[in-house]
Amino acid sequence: MPEPAEQRQDAWQELRSRIEERLAEYLQADADCPDRLREAMQYSLLAGGKRLRPILVLAACEACGGESEVELR
Repeated sequence: MPEPAEQRQDAWQELRSRIEERLAEYLQADADCPDRLREAMQYSLLAGGKRLRPILVLAACEACGGESEVELR
């Protein structure tokens, strides 16, 4: 049986992956966005080190009985 720290790490990694997928979807949604602006947004949003807050929000949502998939929409 995995240790609690390993379970938490696995759960956070799964949340991080879902967040990154959703951010990438948002960036592709706007066809009217100039390429240079889209590249700047991708650089800013998809760079590492910016996932702790969203992970904590989704984890808190799940801890309170909510569905994190709803929060990602």
